[in-house]
Amino acid sequence: MPNNICFKEISIFCKLYLYPFEKSKMINMKKGILISGVSLVALVLAVVFNSSTQSVDYYQPRKTAIKENGARGAHQWLHKIRANQVTGKIDPADVERAYEQVELLKSKKSSALNLQWEEMGPTTIGGRTRAILIDPANSQHMFAAAVSGGLFETQNGGSTWGEVIGAPSAIIVSLAMAPNGDIYYGTGEGMYAGDGGNENSGFRGDGMYKSVDGGKNFTQLANTTSWNAVGKIAVDPNNSNRVYAATNTGLMVSDDAGESWQAAFNAFNSNAKDLFVTVSGKVWVKQGSGVYRSDNGNVGSFSLAPGLPSITGRARIAASPEDDQYVYVVACDNFGHFDKAYQSKDGGNTWNIIGQRSSLLNPHGAQGNPQGNYNNMLGVSPINKERIFVGGVTLWEWSAQNGWLQIASLGDAPGSTFYVHADNHE
Repeated sequence: MPNNICFKEISIFCKLYLYPFEKSKMINMKKGILISGVSLVALVLAVVFNSSTQSVDYYQPRKTAIKENGARGAHQWLHKIRANQVTGKIDPADVERAYEQVELLKSKKSSALNLQWEEMGPTTIGGRTRAILIDPANSQHMFAAAVSGGLFETQNGGSTWGEVIGAPSAIIVSLAMAPNGDIYYGTGEGMYAGDGGNENSGFRGDGMYKSVDGGKNFTQLANTTSWNAVGKIAVDPNNSNRVYAATNTGLMVSDDAGESWQAAFNAFNSNAKDLFVTVSGKVWVKQGSGVYRSDNGNVGSFSLAPGLPSITGRARIAASPEDDQYVYVVACDNFGHFDKAYQSKDGGNTWNIIGQRSSLLNPHGAQGNPQGNYNNMLGVSPINKERIFVGGVTLWEWSAQNGWLQIASLGDAPGSTFYVHADNHE
C-alpha cells in the first residue's frame, strides 16, 4: 500500500509541475528553469521514496536484552527467540499454528526429492532429565525422560540406552507405572519456565500418554490434550485404575486408568506443582501456595495441611516408604532461594523445621542466582525414615543422626565417585 501511494504522489506532482515545462517549450526561457524543475522533481522523489519505505525494526541485540545469569537468564533468552515479535508474548495460538505447520511438513516429507537424512549428533549430551522410572519387577530395566530429549530405555541398569520409538512426544517431564504394569508419561515444561501459556518460555505439552505393552508403544489419552504441563503423575499403589496428574489446571484424578478425569478440588484449580502418593494411598499435593493432603485421594477430600506456612515458590513433598507418617517438605521462596525444610512424624498434623537457608546451607544456588524453582528434588531413604536427600544446584543429605552434609562435589573431575553434575532435577 505505501508504494501505491508513492506512485500516485509522483504522478500528481509531474502533472502539476513537470508537464507545464514541457508543454510551453518557450524559447525565450532559459534552460536553467527546466533544469531547476527537474532538480525539484528529483528532490521530491527522494523524499517520497524515503518516507514510504521506512520499516520498523523489532530486533533487539540479545547481549543487551538478557539481564540474568543461570537458569533465569536461559529462560529470558528462550523467551526472546520464541515470543511474538509484535506482542512480546508467547501465545498458545501461535504455538498451535507452529505445530500444525510442522505436521504439514511431515506429511509432505522429502520423499519427492529422494533425500535421506542421517542424525549427526551430538549423541553424548542428554537433554534435561526430569523423570526416571525403575521397573519394580526388574531394577535393571529403567526409563528416563528429558524435557527436550524424548523417552529412553535401558535393559542393563544404565550401561546402554535406546530411544523408545513408540513415544510420540519429545517434551516429557513425568513418568509413572501402575501396579498392573501400565506406564504413563506427562508432557509440557511447567517448572520455572511457566506452563506453556502466555509470556513464558516453557515447552508447551499436549497432555498424557499411556502404554499397555511395557513401554513399547504409547497412545495419547484423549481427555488430556488441553493440558499444557503435566509436572507429576502418580498411581495408587493398591489400585491401578486410580491415576493422579499434577497439571497446569490443578490436580486431576482418574478412576478408569486415564480415560476420564475430574478436578480434585471442586472450586480451586490453580497450578499443581508437586504430587506424592504414599505406600498406603494417602495423597499430598502442592497446589497454588498451599500443601494439601487427603487420606484417600477422592475428589473433594483434600484439606490444607496444618502448621505449614504459605509457600509462594516451588516445594517438594516426600514420605517414607517404610512409614508414611514421616513426611517431608522442602520449600523455596518465590525467587527460587532455598527457604526451609520441614519434617512431620504424625502424618502432617505437626511440623518441625530441620533446615533453614544460611551461608553454609543453600542447596538451590547462590544468593544472587537461585534456581530452586528450576531444579529441585527430594527423596527419602527406603531404609531410614529419618534420612532424606535434597538436590538443587548441589546435592545434600539430612539425617537425624548427622544433620546436613553435602554429599557430592561440583569441582571434582567427571569419573570421581564424589562428582555429580550441577542441577539436580525431578
